[in-house]
Amino acid sequence: MAILSTGNSFSTGDQITAATLNAATNSATFASGAVDDSTTQLSGGAVIVKDGGITPAKLSATTGTGDVVRSNTPTLVTPVLGAATGTSVTVTGAISGAGITASANIEMGDNLATSKLNIGSFGSYLGRESSTGATTLNSEQNEYRIKTAGNVKWRLDSSGNTYQGTTAAVGTNGANVMVIGNGTAPTTSPAGIGQLYVESGALYYRGTSGTVTPIASA
Repeated sequence: MAILSTGNSFSTGDQITAATLNAATNSATFASGAVDDSTTQLSGGAVIVKDGGITPAKLSATTGTGDVVRSNTPTLVTPVLGAATGTSVTVTGAISGAGITASANIEMGDNLATSKLNIGSFGSYLGRESSTGATTLNSEQNEYRIKTAGNVKWRLDSSGNTYQGTTAAVGTNGANVMVIGNGTAPTTSPAGIGQLYVESGALYYRGTSGTVTPIASA
C-alpha cells in the first residue's frame, strides 16, 4: 500500500532532471497507506489526528467519562482509586472509606465544625475545640470502650459512669459512679504511687510503704 503520492509520474525511459525530481518531491502528498484511519486520517494530503483529537474512548484500557487529565495538578471528579500511594493529600471536603490507612500523620484543623475525624455512621468523632484547644472524643451512642487483646478494660457510659476491669452494669439509677471490678492484689509497692483495687467486692489501698488499708467492705 502506497504511503506517498509523488508530484511527478515517471515513465520508462524518462530523463530525470532537477525540475522533474523537484516536482516529484516538493509536490508529494501522503497516500492512504500513511494513516490507520482510526487515530489518524488524511486531510488535504497531510496526516492529522482523526476527529480533531484522541478522546478518552480511543485510549486503551480507559474507564469513566470526561476529559483526559495530565500528570501535573489534574482535577479529578469522583474518581475510583485503587491502591493509590503518595507523599501528601490535601482535601477541602470529607475523606471516607472502609479501609483508610496511613504510615504518617493525618493532620486535622482546629475547628470541630469543619475539621474532625468521623468514626462510623452514628455521630462519633475525634477533633479539637477551636475555642478552648481541648481535644474532644464524642460518641452519640451508649458508651466508650477501651480494649486490649480484644477484652474490654475500661468503659464510659452515657450516664457518666466509668467502669474499670468489669463488664458488669452499674446499680439501678447510678450516674457518675466509678465502678471497679475485682482484681488481683499487688504484691509490691513501687515508690511514688498508691494502688487502689477491689478484691472479692471489698475496696483496698496499698501505699508506697506496703501498708494495705481496707477502705470499704464487700
